Amino acid sequence: MLFIYGTVYNSNRIILKSLESVMKIKLEKSIYVVDNYSTDGTYETLQDNLKKYNMIVSQARCTRGRGRQLAIEMAEKKASANDMFMFIDLDTVYSESFADLIEYAYSNIDHNTVFLDNHLCYYDVNHAVPWKDLMAA
Repeated sequence: MLFIYGTVYNSNRIILKSLESVMKIKLEKSIYVVDNYSTDGTYETLQDNLKKYNMIVSQARCTRGRGRQLAIEMAEKKASANDMFMFIDLDTVYSESFADLIEYAYSNIDHNTVFLDNHLCYYDVNHAVPWKDLMAA
């Protein structure tokens, strides 16, 4: 399974388009999102679409890096060594070519590979290097 994770803050205008674009990836997947207490209805939109996108959503006050780590920790509770992880930016609409590329990588990378900027990799690789506070640098 592909575990997709990310953080979001005040992206209600684009969040459903972003999720729809991720659904173009023709793999079994689940999505884990940490909302940083959005004030524009983003959290409510996510809650209304949990089943549609096979999604688990929580809220936490956090930076992007810490939010990604929290989202990974939610997903890790269900993952095994043969599952893959990938983060997404939920204010981005991904192309069908991106979906094709992810499907290709999913079928071709090994347990020592991190693919693309979305850090597509197996659970054991992803778990070994936690996200840091990206705002601290």
